[in-house]
Amino acid sequence: AALAEAEARAALKAAKAEAEVEAELQAALAEAEEARAKAKAYAELEADYKHHLAEVREWRAKEEAKFKAAVAEAEEERDKAEARFKAAVAEAEKKRDKAEEEARSVVEFWENKLKAEEARMKAGR
Repeated sequence: AALAEAEARAALKAAKAEAEVEAELQAALAEAEEARAKAKAYAELEADYKHHLAEVREWRAKEEAKFKAAVAEAEEERDKAEARFKAAVAEAEKKRDKAEEEARSVVEFWENKLKAEEARMKAGR
């Protein structure tokens, strides 16, 4: 009877130990599953982040290209406007020079006419 009681206690102790080991194993499995779920969620977040980062970089590159094109176009328009302005200034200077030359010719003509009239009057005295 004592032997049976000892065996029963040993079997109970073994069953208790086995239950504790099983509980620890289940807890470890639950922790591992939680860690695996967190790792999967992190990987998905990282993939999303990388995808959005690539989209942002692509958008930024397109916007920079648009900006550079707009700057180049504005510089081209500025250069054309400067060329038109310089041409207009040159044309105005040409007209001014021509007008000055015509004015000198008219003044010279009337000065010569006046000198001739003065000479004729002196000769007539």
